[in-house]
Amino acid sequence: MEPLRDELCDLLRGVRLSAPGIPYLSNVTGAWVTPEQATDPEFWVRHLVEPVRFGDSLAERWTTGSSPSISRSSSGSVSCRRLPGDLPQPARLERDLADLQPGDRQGVL
Repeated sequence: MEPLRDELCDLLRGVRLSAPGIPYLSNVTGAWVTPEQATDPEFWVRHLVEPVRFGDSLAERWTTGSSPSISRSSSGSVSCRRLPGDLPQPARLERDLADLQPGDRQGVL
């Protein structure tokens, strides 16, 4: 994707980008997306050319008091989301990981 970086950035400059209405984590930084990042075309291009920092996003959710839940889609992608409940964070994570098939656990954290 790196060879398309400039072309994609130019394309995104023509798109109206907005600050997030709902907080979410960036897989590029592992931190909460800022309004400045969300409206910067280069930030979105980085999602195509830089490594995913899924583990950093999980850690950030924990440090901000959100308990992460691991989900695996039918296509094989793994995502993190918050579920209501009163399970302590480590117990919730352990339970969610237990729901994954053994081969799916490799590289999740």
